[in-house]
Amino acid sequence: MDSNDFVSINSVLSDVLMLVDDEHLRKGMSKGYYISGIEQAIQEIALDTYFMVITKDLTMDKVKFQVPMPKNAFNIREMYLWNGSCCSPSSTVIVHWKRLYNNHNGGAGYTAKRMDDRSPNKDPFYHPFYFDKALVDGANLYYANVQNGIIMFSSNCSGFDNVRLVYNGMGVDDIGDEPIIPRMLRQFVIDYSVERAYRTLMAKDSRTYGGLWKVAENKLNDLRTGSLYIARKRVSSMNTWSRDSANEYYSKKW
Repeated sequence: MDSNDFVSINSVLSDVLMLVDDEHLRKGMSKGYYISGIEQAIQEIALDTYFMVITKDLTMDKVKFQVPMPKNAFNIREMYLWNGSCCSPSSTVIVHWKRLYNNHNGGAGYTAKRMDDRSPNKDPFYHPFYFDKALVDGANLYYANVQNGIIMFSSNCSGFDNVRLVYNGMGVDDIGDEPIIPRMLRQFVIDYSVERAYRTLMAKDSRTYGGLWKVAENKLNDLRTGSLYIARKRVSSMNTWSRDSANEYYSKKW
């Protein structure tokens, strides 16, 4: 994908305001309210379909062995450590997930279900040979865990300057930021925002807006023709080239 495959928030906002008959913002809802609905639409479809995959490089903290997850991230898919320049890493290793690993206060000290120092704590899911061999080979097993938005690394990760994360994103870094709207999801975003607006109006005047809300709700959620159904179908049918191109575009945005 390139910039031609995405639409601006102002373009979508214009359609939403027209469909709600509120071009002049006289129905008691601000422009910020409508933009918030557009943001929520992108976040919901991102959480629902995992369509947004972002690659981001972060600097390793060699004192605390901790790195905050990006604000836009909700699911880590891959994690690597690397040295070298940003465009040509000279060495990389995979970071494995270690369950119940915790270096809460930072530094080399930690707690875990299965320790690496041959202590009596045994993990029933991993044979001791797996860890012992790693120790014999020079502690070449790199691992991490995530707790409360903080990625906690094993102390031997200090030999690397950078962390590369591949994760699913939610469309915006912070509330108020402009979301990235793929053209193929435009109708869903519009319908989601319109339904939300009419639902708000219906809460104030159900007699006037109840019927309009029902039409908007059906256009969004119909199980055969609704824009949510179509959006999910489009995401699932994206070919590899389209996915890779989209992921590259998303990664440049953050």
